[in-house]
Amino acid sequence: MRRTINLLSAAALIGAGATLAGCAGAVIPISVAATAGMAAAQEGVAVYSRGKIKAARFQSIERLHAAILRAFEDLDFEVIESRLSRTSSFIQAQDRKGTRTTVKVAERSERVCSVGIRVGVVGDRFIALLVLETMDKWLSEFDAKRAAEAEAAAAGDP
Repeated sequence: MRRTINLLSAAALIGAGATLAGCAGAVIPISVAATAGMAAAQEGVAVYSRGKIKAARFQSIERLHAAILRAFEDLDFEVIESRLSRTSSFIQAQDRKGTRTTVKVAERSERVCSVGIRVGVVGDRFIALLVLETMDKWLSEFDAKRAAEAEAAAAGDP
């Protein structure tokens, strides 16, 4: 009886672990991991670790850089420094209290980039997530605009 309860508890924990995105050390069944992996590859993944958001996005470095600048504008953060090269991007901004937020982007391939976001010295998970979500909003708007332009071009409209 006790063994059955332990097996049921283990199965429940595995099922719960499969539903938690970004949970380190969770055991995820292979069938769940395969379907979740496809969604993650399309949308991007993110995890908060050691005071920093670490994420991956299926976007070019130029688009990510532009989306981050727009995100800081939306959040009313003052951009202090902005650098963009062929393979990396660095943006630093500060809020009204003077807390600095640093975003580093590194190109992994022509269409895949890693993104790191740190707020302050020790990190602020919620502000970092807000920056990431606002960046993603702009990426979605860029994609929608590109799709509308492609549709208009296919229809023959200038």
